[in-house]
This record gives sequence, structure tokens and C-alpha cells, in this order.
Amino acid sequence: MDPECWKILDFEDLDFSTNSKFILRFKHEYHINAVVSFNSLLKLCSARSHGYATKLSIPSTNYSPVLPGLFLESMKCYYYSRLALPTLLQQDDRKIQELLRKWKELETLELKWKPFSFLRIAEAIGANCPKFTELRLCGVIERRDAKAIVKNFPKLKRLEMTSSFMRREDLVMVLEGCRELQAVDVSRSGGFDGEDEALKPFSARIKDFVSVDCKLETSYYVNGYPSLSNLLRGIILGDL
Repeated sequence: MDPECWKILDFEDLDFSTNSKFILRFKHEYHINAVVSFNSLLKLCSARSHGYATKLSIPSTNYSPVLPGLFLESMKCYYYSRLALPTLLQQDDRKIQELLRKWKELETLELKWKPFSFLRIAEAIGANCPKFTELRLCGVIERRDAKAIVKNFPKLKRLEMTSSFMRREDLVMVLEGCRELQAVDVSRSGGFDGEDEALKPFSARIKDFVSVDCKLETSYYVNGYPSLSNLLRGIILGDL
């Protein structure tokens, strides 16, 4: 019952499907016959933490069913310093923006895929989270996204954008604009050559810069259509 035991709420690798090993074991251990959902477990853990949880990682296999419960429960906890979110549906973005106004202690945000309203989320972090220093995301990083990162995350120290697509000039904008960066990982990304000599003047000052397996692809699209990974994401999330 000690809140210190519930400061890190890491559900990321748990399977909440009805007949998963985790759910069956949980129901057996605690003699539960009712349906066990992520939201119900989050409610239990949030209550045990008494609002002092510092890290929350949401399971990647959950989409829209997660955020209503997350939204309500997180209103009680203003101390998250680390937050890892699954791929968000478009209607969920607005809820995250509201919550960011309360998460004043937020230092790290991990996004499985760049949200639809990344620009507004970046603005909310810039306006409300003075301790923010680490961002992890994947997706198509456009010029406006690079500008938002530079503008809203002036104290950014760690940046991970692996398996993404961005043009060299946009990456340079981030490297040049975020002067406190200490670690950057853009491995397996497209849009620029990781060995490009033009990057070195900007990456040299960064203590840990990784650009392994980056390819100079000229477009996010292949033969006029999104790449397979982006097409699958569009189908899953209803974009396409």
C-alpha cells in the first residue's frame, strides 16, 4: 500500500487481450470473474500511487479504448516526468493536449508515431513543461515539425527519431537550433544520407550522434503511393 511502490507504471509490454496469459493469470491470482481492462488496472494503480506516479507507459496494442480512462485518471496525477504513448487516433490528440497543461513535471515524451496534432502538442509542452528534455517519436518529420521542435524544446538534450523520414535540411535545422542536445539517434531513417559530409559540422558538437543505415530517399512515397509501413498505419488508424 506504500505509494513508493507505484511510482513507475509501465504497462507497455503487457497484453490486455481477453485470453492473454497476463489477464488469465491476473484473474486467477485475485479470483476475478469480471472483465479486466487496461483502464481498470490503471485506475487501481493510480489509486495506489496517490497521485505521485512519475512514469506512465501505455501498452502499444491499445488504441482508442485507452485514452478515456487515461484522461480521467491522469487528472488526479500531475507528477508524471516520463510518458510513453501508443499510436494515437485523431480524436485522442485533443485529450493529450489538455493533459499536458497539467503535467508540469514532464521531462520525457515517447510517441510511437507522430500524432496528427504534433504542432499543438509541441506548443502545449513548450508552454507548460519547463523541465522537458527528451523526445522520442517516429514518422514523417516535415519542415514545420522541425521548426516546432526548435521553438518549443529549447532545453532538449536527447532526441530519438529512428525509422523516420526527414530531409537533411530539416535535420540540420534541429541540430543547429537545439543547442543543448547531447544525444541524437536517427538510425534507419530516410530522406538523407547518414554519412553526408554536410551533416558533420552540425553533428560534431553532439556527444552521441547515431545515423546508422540512413538512406537518401527522395520521397516519402513510392510510385505515387505511401510506403508499405505508412499504408498499413493508415489502414489501421482509418487514415486511408
